[in-house]
Amino acid sequence: MKVFFPSRFKRVPRLTIVLLLMSCVVANAAVVFTNDFAAGQHDWEAGFADYPLADEEHFALTADHRPRPANLGGANALYVSGWNQSDDLFMFWKTRIAGLSPNADYDVVFEIEFASRYATGLFGIGGAPGDSVHLKAGATAVEPQRGVIGGNYQMNLDKGNQSVGGQDMIVLGTIAKPDDGNTDYVLLTHTNAANPFRARADSSGRLWLVFGTESGFEGITSLFYTRFKATFDRVPPALMLQRASASQAVLTWNDSVLQSSFDLTNWLDETNAASPLVVDLTEAPARFWRLQLP
Repeated sequence: MKVFFPSRFKRVPRLTIVLLLMSCVVANAAVVFTNDFAAGQHDWEAGFADYPLADEEHFALTADHRPRPANLGGANALYVSGWNQSDDLFMFWKTRIAGLSPNADYDVVFEIEFASRYATGLFGIGGAPGDSVHLKAGATAVEPQRGVIGGNYQMNLDKGNQSVGGQDMIVLGTIAKPDDGNTDYVLLTHTNAANPFRARADSSGRLWLVFGTESGFEGITSLFYTRFKATFDRVPPALMLQRASASQAVLTWNDSVLQSSFDLTNWLDETNAASPLVVDLTEAPARFWRLQLP
């Protein structure tokens, strides 16, 4: 157990002393979620967004579970295809997972294997068929869904725009393969191992996973997704205190249960407290705080 004594709070009204206690955190084993789509669709659901509702029939939207190209062995994969006539077509897959710690923060590393036939360095309408189509992945407590806004299908999450990620999705790369001089599909793997994505599980320890492409190429894009993996590393809880005024301080924490005590023996959960929490330093004789893992 680590004890922190902030000396700048020695002189406060009524000689109140604020002492911060933080329980030692034992690192949890990473939670790994993986699907090999050769074995099935595994409850993944496809969707499309960022195009006009009235023109849907012209986008040739298709998503199913089918054999991959013969040169890749012919095993099944998630297939998705669409003709981007809006210069911003978003084609995605989503599923929901459970088994995480409730309300806990996680650093998430995605690893997606897929088959692409679009070489780097090509030119196309509006953008390149490979270099202008961006692969994204994310995790959110809210189900990713599309809705109609201004006559267009738009997502309810912040996925960013094309080459830029958002709060709910991160860019893993493009779908461009090395220029091998042909149009055969090849397997590619993209990951964000060097830049983990931060997500918070809901109160039941669940999250929605979503991945897909956002296109700046105004042509047809057809892809086979063969494998998906997400590794969840729990972010250690952190409790911090800052002086707000002569009689107030502010507590902030990232997850876990905040507890308080007046005698270091009897601890009570602050179940209705939300970060940041303003603390009255005039309470006597002293008050103690710590985080408790659920």
